Amino acid sequence: MQKKLILTAVLIMFLISINAAFSKDAANLTGEAFKEVDATAWLNSEPLKVADQKGKTVLLEFWATWCPPCKKSIPHLIELYNKYKDKNVVFMAFTDEAKETAEPFVKEMKMPYPVGVGSKSANDYGVSGIPHAVIIGPDQKIAWAGHPMDPEFEKKLEKAASASAGAAKTETAAAPATTGEVKVEAAPATGEVKAAPAAGDAGAKPADDCGTGK
Repeated sequence: MQKKLILTAVLIMFLISINAAFSKDAANLTGEAFKEVDATAWLNSEPLKVADQKGKTVLLEFWATWCPPCKKSIPHLIELYNKYKDKNVVFMAFTDEAKETAEPFVKEMKMPYPVGVGSKSANDYGVSGIPHAVIIGPDQKIAWAGHPMDPEFEKKLEKAASASAGAAKTETAAAPATTGEVKVEAAPATGEVKAAPAAGDAGAKPADDCGTGK
């Protein structure tokens, strides 16, 4: 009996350690620097990088076509996109599925925001359940991470968006007066962005999600 209790205790500790490897407390995740995203192709957009969005709020959302809770959360995300798209907030959704799998679904659901397909960024962010959202503030640090249907999600997005609006006003006020001369420079070529190691899953997570098997 004692051996069974010891084995049970060891098993519980092992499971706790495995869970900790895939999940971090929100307090630990908040304030960390963002990790760059990757995708093999993009829908509704040219390739995007988080690094190019300094001064703006960036919302990363991880999902899959086979995940019912992801499908359930999409109308809410579309509503938020329409609300914040002109308020210095950039939406980026990511799936690890191929373009030929994701594109018909994106069209069916009328998802208007940029979608990166063939992405490994969920792994980089330590995501173990989807849908999963990460809010990156105008200072390019993680402001919040968790389930997009969590009531706290929209509150944090509103707070970050307000900070972005303030940053934009400050930048406009600080800009020097122009002389009327216009310089034209060649735009840099866009390409596939590369992934970097990333932070883990955090925040309150409702039960209505899909495990990634990671």
